[in-house]
Amino acid sequence: MIDRLADERRPPEERHVLQTARLSEQAGPAGIFRCVPETLAVQTGYPSAKVVRCLRALEPDWVEYEPPVLWIKNALRYDPYVHLSNPKQRIGVERWIAALPRLTVVLNFCEYYGITKPFDGETPSLSIPGHNSRERGVKRSEAEKGVVKDGTTTPPVRLASDEPPADSATWGKPEDLIALYNRLAPPGLARVTRLSPARRSKAQKYLRDFPEREFWTRCFTELKFSRLLLGLAPSPGHENFRGDLDWLLTRGKDGSENAVKTAEGKYRDRGLGVGA
Repeated sequence: MIDRLADERRPPEERHVLQTARLSEQAGPAGIFRCVPETLAVQTGYPSAKVVRCLRALEPDWVEYEPPVLWIKNALRYDPYVHLSNPKQRIGVERWIAALPRLTVVLNFCEYYGITKPFDGETPSLSIPGHNSRERGVKRSEAEKGVVKDGTTTPPVRLASDEPPADSATWGKPEDLIALYNRLAPPGLARVTRLSPARRSKAQKYLRDFPEREFWTRCFTELKFSRLLLGLAPSPGHENFRGDLDWLLTRGKDGSENAVKTAEGKYRDRGLGVGA
């Protein structure tokens, strides 16, 4: 329970917004997340402007709101299922906050809970650490670097991480697939910022095999329902695994496409039925 969440001294609409934000799926394991006022507006029935006013009124004692990031103070402290004393859960929380924008609110969260800061705080920006393989310490193939067989280099196409959804009339290009992924992938999963030749080739192949936009919308939406795919359930030898786009565009050991299994809900956490 959040610190005196039911404090009757707060106006009911403020308590409603606070509780809704804390219990929403986007809150993740730590109570700090990218907050979309329009989503809270739908969930509470209030206009977006009223949601923002309530969040501002709850500062500084209850929340810290630095758009787009909202931190619900003490949400993690009173969560009965997540404990920073648990090494695996601590790693999961650290990965979650590493995917957030470089903002002061993230640093304040880290200081409050004694968590390693994902950046130094000297030059805040909206770039996200850990969102490319070089930052994660993962070796990249020559194709992923944009180097083709003759030794020349083709500059990868840079993509915005928050592009609007592609129009269904123009759907079908690798850029459309990646823009959709960047919109729907939950915090904790790296956004795609470079469309290398290798990624373009994979995306084209999978779009030929699975051309329906609805299939990919379902696939990317499913990611938030799986602790495994979010990287919150590490196992020996797979401590850095996350179900990002590169993984979705591959096959599993059983020979079937990871994207298909994800879209079918086979990685959903137990107790969450498909369509929930």
